[in-house]
Amino acid sequence: MSEEKSLILGIDLGTSSVKVALVTCEPTATVITNISRSFGNATITVPNVLGCSLQNNENNQDVARIFNCLHILLNRIPPGQLKRVVAIAVTGQMHGIVGWIGGDLAFNKESKRNKQRLDVAAVAGGCGNLTTWLDRRCDANFIASLPKPTKSEKPYPGFGCAIILWHLKNRTGEFSLTPISSMEEEKFFQRVTMLRKISAGSDGAPASKDDQYHYRTRIFTDDQMPKTRSTSQITPPNFFHASSNKDKVDRHPPWTCAGTIADLLVVGLTEIPKPIMSPQMAASWGYFDVEHSQWDTTALINILKNGSR
Repeated sequence: MSEEKSLILGIDLGTSSVKVALVTCEPTATVITNISRSFGNATITVPNVLGCSLQNNENNQDVARIFNCLHILLNRIPPGQLKRVVAIAVTGQMHGIVGWIGGDLAFNKESKRNKQRLDVAAVAGGCGNLTTWLDRRCDANFIASLPKPTKSEKPYPGFGCAIILWHLKNRTGEFSLTPISSMEEEKFFQRVTMLRKISAGSDGAPASKDDQYHYRTRIFTDDQMPKTRSTSQITPPNFFHASSNKDKVDRHPPWTCAGTIADLLVVGLTEIPKPIMSPQMAASWGYFDVEHSQWDTTALINILKNGSR
């Protein structure tokens, strides 16, 4: 009888490992499966293939590596158990942030269609790296310069809102502050993908193995690093401080969506066009009014009005 019970699949995308569990749908739930796997050192410490240099105290993780670790665990679960799953519960490391293009452009469509798995389109430019809670670019002076919250907690270094605001001041073009239609998103994605292929070379990125994680990558020494082709010929929407020649969009389209690594996974599983954050995750970003379950728009609007602040 127990083998016929419906199951809930739990997924935890942690800072250094991924965990999955299967439990029965009943008041006194029984754990059927509980496995975990470390994804090793997914921290990005050198400039990537597209020439994106790292700032001091920057802490990013490779989203593709994390998702691939999840697929390895799911493949260990017997198919008969997976067929009994009626709900999926997702959690993950808090505070951190990953940006991506809306809709399903953050994921590799071919992998979903042919392999029935969620491979992020990181190489193609559909999503970025995960900036973790260990990121320390937002120093004490920067945090002190932010407006005081009215109904929320001020973000700390490594918190999602602090990271976004740091980008708006120091690395413009990373996030879009104006709505972009699905058609515009698709246009940006296709053109950036094409330019990335040109930048990487016509031979493409060879498949490689790295600690049993199978994902497409290419390793370059400093003297082999290809020059990134600028996408400045693309006419961008009205981005924050994107009017001057020095603030042109490059490396990827401006992210129209942002969330935690768990939010990105939920978007891929449910195929919703925009992320929906839980109050717990939102609170971990700062500037979130927990009592009324809404963003502290008063403080955030003051930030935007003050521009470079």
